[in-house]
Amino acid sequence: APDDADAKARLEALRSAAAEVAPAGLHRFAIRTPERAHLLLVRGPDADDVDLRPAFEAAIAQVGGRGGGPPHRVQGAGPTPAAAPAALDAADAALPDVDAP
Repeated sequence: APDDADAKARLEALRSAAAEVAPAGLHRFAIRTPERAHLLLVRGPDADDVDLRPAFEAAIAQVGGRGGGPPHRVQGAGPTPAAAPAALDAADAALPDVDAP
């Protein structure tokens, strides 16, 4: 299982790949370590100007964590790794529908 530093590096790699593959997308990622769930929500460089912070707040609450960031990129972690799927579901429910090209 990845440790916390590895999880952050993996999230950054996913962010970079998503921006290249789907630049107009709104992306959400979760990586679990044995003790934490790491979350990242990010807008692609060509995405609509959507504030991701409300979706992140819904997601991070699921894992009992904290975090933050600017409207286009928010990340954090919480001590409930088993809740990562629920966190992604919460983010999905809070994100606006975006038409993929």
